[in-house]
Amino acid sequence: MTTRVRQLQDDLGVALFVREGKRLYPSPAGRVLNGYADWLLALADEARAAVAGPEPQGVFRLGAMESTAAVRLSGPLATYAKRHPVVTLDLPTGNPGQLVAAAKFYVITAFEEETVIVTPGGHPPIAAPSGVPKTMIVFEQGCPYRRRLEEWYAGRDDAPARVVELSSYHAMLGCVLDGMGAALLPKSVLKTFPESRQLKVHALPKGKQILKALLV
Repeated sequence: MTTRVRQLQDDLGVALFVREGKRLYPSPAGRVLNGYADWLLALADEARAAVAGPEPQGVFRLGAMESTAAVRLSGPLATYAKRHPVVTLDLPTGNPGQLVAAAKFYVITAFEEETVIVTPGGHPPIAAPSGVPKTMIVFEQGCPYRRRLEEWYAGRDDAPARVVELSSYHAMLGCVLDGMGAALLPKSVLKTFPESRQLKVHALPKGKQILKALLV
């Protein structure tokens, strides 16, 4: 057994080989380590290939909020995919808290979104006491649009009687259209909803309309 193998065993605190007569065989720990070694060597080869040529290669991971991915990114990503066909695109979506916690590289502000409150078409003005929506339709906790709508209620010393959590803007808009309640979302999302003209759009107070959309 070579000195380097002995040093590696001492460092790991486990036997990597077992001796049977004059022959050495990998121990269970040695077989596990060998699997990791193969994986690390393959990863090193992938890294060399990714930086060897002038064209981008490998995996391009980009995280965004669901609204940003649906409305803002389809065009740029399609263009990027055509220019760099060997790059694998990976676009997970989630609320900014989840995305930032998972980020290992950069977090940038990519867009500024104008936000609005959307109610059924026949809903009275939300500035009136009788116009405060009784049901709030939102994403999960951590969503900045949910937080902005909660702030709007708090600014009126009011609170919704019911909170409905959904995971899709189109599902939210469909529920608003059917009279379930109100939602706050980027105004740009309305362009992707065919029945948007049947909804009533309410502007937020000055200074509360804009939210920044992050890319991770």
